[in-house]
Amino acid sequence: MPPRYSTPAMSSFSRLLTWSTLWVAFALVALLLKVALPFVAPAFASPAVHEHFEARATGTLTTWTASESPVALQGILNNLGSNGSKAHGAGDGVLVASLSTIDPPYFYTWTRDSALTFKSLVDNFLTYKTAGLETKIQQYISAQAALQGFNNPSGGLCTGGFGEARFNVDLTVFTGSRDGPALRATALIAYAQYLISEGNTSVVTSIIWPIVQNDLSYVTQYWNQTGFDLWEEVNSASFFTSGVQYRALIEGSDLASKIGATCPNCDSQAPLVLCTLQTYWTGSYILSNTGGGRSGKDANSLLTSIHLFDQAATYYTPQDGALAEQYLRSNGTPASAVDLTWSYAALLTAYAARANNMPASWGASSARSPGTFTGGPANGPCATAINTGWTPTTTQTCSATPTLTMVTFNEVKPTKPGDTVYITGSVSQLGDWDTGSAVALSASQYTSSSPKWSASVGLTAGGAISYKYFIKSGDGTITWESNPDRTLTVAQNCAGTATQNDARM
Repeated sequence: MPPRYSTPAMSSFSRLLTWSTLWVAFALVALLLKVALPFVAPAFASPAVHEHFEARATGTLTTWTASESPVALQGILNNLGSNGSKAHGAGDGVLVASLSTIDPPYFYTWTRDSALTFKSLVDNFLTYKTAGLETKIQQYISAQAALQGFNNPSGGLCTGGFGEARFNVDLTVFTGSRDGPALRATALIAYAQYLISEGNTSVVTSIIWPIVQNDLSYVTQYWNQTGFDLWEEVNSASFFTSGVQYRALIEGSDLASKIGATCPNCDSQAPLVLCTLQTYWTGSYILSNTGGGRSGKDANSLLTSIHLFDQAATYYTPQDGALAEQYLRSNGTPASAVDLTWSYAALLTAYAARANNMPASWGASSARSPGTFTGGPANGPCATAINTGWTPTTTQTCSATPTLTMVTFNEVKPTKPGDTVYITGSVSQLGDWDTGSAVALSASQYTSSSPKWSASVGLTAGGAISYKYFIKSGDGTITWESNPDRTLTVAQNCAGTATQNDARM
């Protein structure tokens, strides 16, 4: 895009975020309308039209997200790497965007899609310590180190090659957009911060930082250049691209300081990108794209707002939980790209947010925008990332795994004053299905936006249990949640802790 030098700032970043909040609110309203559409649409349909609707998921949004979450996680794993049941021909750590090979041809690995998906997987791992997920994350990091070194139509390692949007799943070059490197940096930084907290700073320094540094250098050099938007339809400046670039620079500078490195270009360019972000404000709405002959009113802005907010789907979903790119509004039939990996990742993010399991802050509160900005892009260090050896293991080991796991049960359930949520089940620690011996959950974390009840119970590690929640009202009336019984295999790990997030009642 044309350099925007000496341009007065249109508003403070806080005002931009305020309007971003309204956009997020609009997105939530749109989501609710989408949820309701299958139920209200028949009332407005022509009496002469009798479509056969495909069998779809049922229940409330809360119960649906809870049941869809494990389906979404498995959907991602099916499309991932050499062991993915649907990722035929993909290398370790390579994520297939969709199984669709024609109309549209999505059987490729996109830098953007992969980064967004792995950010959700990293968040899932940090919250739930999902078994086997850390190995997948490490394989992804190694695969990205290899991809960075490829020469392609956009250039090479240090000559703009990171702008190439997609590659074949066997890691050969496919032949751009400019958001991929920033998103990849954010995903890798999230895992790097975890490793640092576990005392594995050396792993971050030797394996992750060289990859992240290359991505940050691409951002600092090309942030003021045009590229294709989020949908790869409009070649112009993009609010989404500028937003993810700003976040990556803030996170990159923070990571560098924690490992004894520096990123001076992160610090010098972040304020310039922040100023650019403000220029997308028209006075009444955020301009998603500056070109393409369109209005600029696009979901691009909503997704950017969510991404910048450290985080804050639906009844067209078939009964098997498979998520496609689109659905026919006439009857709910999946259309376009099937098993779209990004859709599964979005579901995991939404479910975690609804359960109030939010990722760590990325530093939005530190944003300070100058009144005007001058200067331009900056070239940074660039070198092949060659260390991808993940042994010995990067996580802490224990000499003996605890035989008892303290499981924290979180149940998201709106209740009335005087109500208490209880849990009971098939083991003595849960009362052996006796409501009189059930465990009461605490409402200490309960809010109107996240009505979470919680309780921690020590259970035999590795044991299989069944359980259920019920509500006991102030007058003693007991209301059980719907069938079937819930089941759980209690985690075994060094920490002796686990979290179970539920929602269905």
